This record gives sequence, C-alpha cells and structure tokens, in this order.
Amino acid sequence: MVFIFRPGGTPDPANGVYTTWASVMAALAAAPAGTKILQWDDSVTSPIVIPVGTYSMLDIIWARAATANALCLINLGEGRAFTKLRSINGSLRITFTGATPPVSDFVADDNVNLDGGAIVRCSGTGPFLRNNVVGGRPVVINLGSASISAAGNPVFDSSVVGAFSIIAASSYDSTLDPNMLMGVDGSTIALVPFGLGIGGLGRSGLSDFHPNFDGTLVPVDGQNRWQARVPPVITANTVLQTANQLVRVDPTAGPVTITLPSAKGNRGIPLLIKNVSASINPITIVGAAGDTVDGSALGTIIATARGSKASGLMLIANGVSDWELF
Repeated sequence: MVFIFRPGGTPDPANGVYTTWASVMAALAAAPAGTKILQWDDSVTSPIVIPVGTYSMLDIIWARAATANALCLINLGEGRAFTKLRSINGSLRITFTGATPPVSDFVADDNVNLDGGAIVRCSGTGPFLRNNVVGGRPVVINLGSASISAAGNPVFDSSVVGAFSIIAASSYDSTLDPNMLMGVDGSTIALVPFGLGIGGLGRSGLSDFHPNFDGTLVPVDGQNRWQARVPPVITANTVLQTANQLVRVDPTAGPVTITLPSAKGNRGIPLLIKNVSASINPITIVGAAGDTVDGSALGTIIATARGSKASGLMLIANGVSDWELF
C-alpha cells in the first residue's frame, strides 16, 4: 500500500494523498498489517517539516513520490523520533538539525537499508542513527545507491562499549563522507564494501570518521584499504594530516620537525617514519596539541642516518591522546 504525504497540496485520501502529518499517520495506523510505503512529496512545500513527536515506522518504507522534486527535501529538527525506521529507498535528502537521534531504538541483529539515492546528513549537534546495543549480533547498515554524509557532525554513533555495527555497501554510489562516524572506545564499526562499493571510501585516506571517533574501525574490504600511502620525501617542518602512511624524511638541509595528526580518531592506525638520507640532522616527532609521543610531551627524535634500524620508527595511536612507539 502506498501513502503520499504532500503538505500544502489538495487532500485526496481515495487515491492515498494526505496533506497533513496527522492525517497520513492516522491512515498508516488504520491500514492492514504488512509493508506500507510512505512517499514524500515536496512539490508544493519544500523542504517538508513534520511536527515534534515520536512516530512508529514499523513495516513502513520511506520513498520519494513521483511528483516530488528530483531530490525531495525533508528537514528534521530536535524532538522528532522514529521507532522501527529501517528502510529509506528513494531520492530523499534528509537533514537532521537536532541533538537527540531520531533513530536509536535498535536491537541486536537489526538492519537498516538505504538505497535509491537516499542522502542522510546532520547539521545539528547529534547523529541521525545511534547504536547503543550491547551484545548479540551486530546492527547492520546496508547501503545501496545511497549516501550518509555529515555537515560537520556525525551521522552514525556507536555510543556504548560493546556495541558492534557493520556498514555494508554494494554500490559504487554508496558514499561515506568525512566526519560521518562517531563511537566510544570499546565499540566497533566494520566497513564491508562488496563489489564496487564503497565509492566514497576507496583508498582516499582515513577521513571518513568524526574526530570524536574513539572506537575500533575495522576494514573488511579485501582491498588493503589501510595500506600505507607513500607521499613525497619531506625536507622541511611538516604537520601531518592523516595517519596510515610511510613518512619519508630527508633532513640533509637541516633539522626537521614532524607534527603528528591527532591520536583521537586514529585508534590503531600506524605511522611509519624513516630517515631516507645519510644525514644525522635530528628529525623530531611531536604530537598534536595536547598529545604525547610514547608518553612524552616532548616527542621523540630520530638522529641516525639511513642504514640502521634506529633510522626509522613505527607509531600507533591509542585513540585518545598518545602515539605509542613500536
């Protein structure tokens, strides 16, 4: 059964067209059990805004109406919550501007499906989706031709120790924009692209999670996504923007200081730093503001020329405020 929500339009319940949120919700509640499709239509009023409240979306799929704008706009502010919202399939751009997630009622083994060009983004202070399930099978976010993106704030939050989430994608159009993931230390998010997905991840570095992500990010794409990048040789003081790379340094022209990226958000990600020259000028490695290197606020130094084990080192972030030497 299809129910069209067209705010500002002309009501036509006989053909499934409703112009107020109360009327469409009443119609959905009165419908027989089974799958129902709620089609959003912003052809008269755009973006669509709904009242504050908690609404059951059990067995309801969100989709774009054929008469809606090419990208149907839906704005959700604080105080809107959707229980059992598990499927968004269509060219909808949903922007959450609040602090308390609209969707946070997951149970173990839950599945969320985004497909058909759906876009979810957050411009408020809170995520759209939050997994606070401890134990049991993981919560799975399935991405088809969809994007979950961020406007400075995370879209998905793994909020408790023991929470396990899988973000799986099967389409190249499945995109995770920078800053979209957040989680606490002790939670795990696994990224699992199948075939061509995830297009927005590829090998573009590790900017796909929010700086407040303290959890474990597990690459399961079979493509060595965390293979160390090899940038050009560094010959002057440099502030690194990403981990997961081989940092080659030539201090022949004089001492070089390397400032590491923040340990927060890079838990378990390696950095390899190597003197590639015959010079013994010092290469000083220091942490970002507030960070330490193996517990030292002063950092550490490479003062040995190429050809010795001491001319290189490996650091791995603890995800909080320290880069540990290995």
